Amino acid sequence: MSEPRETPAVTADERVRGCLVGLVVGECLGAPLEHLSPAVIKRLHDEVTEIGGGGFLGIRPGQHSVDGAMMLCVAESLAALGRFDMEDAVGRWLDWWRTSPRGIGATTQDALARIDKGTHWRDAGRKVAQSQAADNGAMARVVLDPHVPMNDVFFRD
Repeated sequence: MSEPRETPAVTADERVRGCLVGLVVGECLGAPLEHLSPAVIKRLHDEVTEIGGGGFLGIRPGQHSVDGAMMLCVAESLAALGRFDMEDAVGRWLDWWRTSPRGIGATTQDALARIDKGTHWRDAGRKVAQSQAADNGAMARVVLDPHVPMNDVFFRD
């Protein structure tokens, strides 16, 4: 039997790159399947093993959705500033949103429209959440720390 190989150390930058690549590839794989039930996906594709196109937005093979675009805006902000800055991220989201991308959910659309009209981003999110049911799109734009228990992420005071 061969000796087990030692796993090379992975740097923080390599982890970030891996997360971004994984998120975008996952987005490209799943974007054409948005809003389909597991039963419909199974009937249409049996098993999804390749990046394709189509779906309700007519996604081209390899094209990501709104979630991927917004996540990349955050990544660009982090790369440019070397730290997280919500004002910069929101500015990048607005620049992207002003290109009239297709497929934005009602919650995101409403929040960005409010911010564009002058509402501060802290207030826009709160006002939207009070006026309508929010969805889970934000979860597609985050990378969770594997060392933080999920209860600490979702059930903080």
